[in-house]
Formats: sequence, structure tokens, C-alpha cells
Amino acid sequence: NLEFRREEAGAAVAAESFYWYMDKLCGPMDLRA
Repeated sequence: NLEFRREEAGAAVAAESFYWYMDKLCGPMDLRA
């Protein structure tokens, strides 16, 4: 159970980092829309 939660949290953080990085690359474009 703890392992799963850690994996889930890691995936969420990775997604946020990815969107942040893409935002820096592509400017004000919102890819989450």
C-alpha cells in the first residue's frame, strides 16, 4: 500500500515537472488545457 502511494506521488511530481519544463520551453502556452 505504501509502495503504491509512493509510486503515485512520484508520477504526480513527474507530471508537474514535465508540464513546468514544457511551459518554460514553449512559453505561455498551457498544455494542460
